Amino acid sequence: MAALVLFGSFFLLLAIRVPVAFALGLAALPVLILEPRLSPMVLFNEMFKSYNSFILLAVPFFLLTANLMNSGGITDRLMRLSRALVGHFPGGLAQINVILSFSLQASLVHQQPMRPARASSSLRHR
Repeated sequence: MAALVLFGSFFLLLAIRVPVAFALGLAALPVLILEPRLSPMVLFNEMFKSYNSFILLAVPFFLLTANLMNSGGITDRLMRLSRALVGHFPGGLAQINVILSFSLQASLVHQQPMRPARASSSLRHR
């Protein structure tokens, strides 16, 4: 019954064009009233446990690292080095991207999926 109320109120809120983030939060309110085992304290405890995650902290620190590298000029130096190494070959821009993403920035940025995106975004502005 609670699941039906939860999904029903969520889709009703979406149908009346409430933004998704607000619809998710507002859909939980009727379930809090109907379900006796679910208290507001349990809800807040689960919400805090989900936000207390190192994975969620990695994204802002990754952006901070990228901004520090850009403001310090490290990315420009890495670009010049990789351009000097392979820039004169045919397809040099793609090879520069490979060098930046897999070898040079491997020691600076430790998030594996973020490296190619970071390198290609720095190439876009050149």
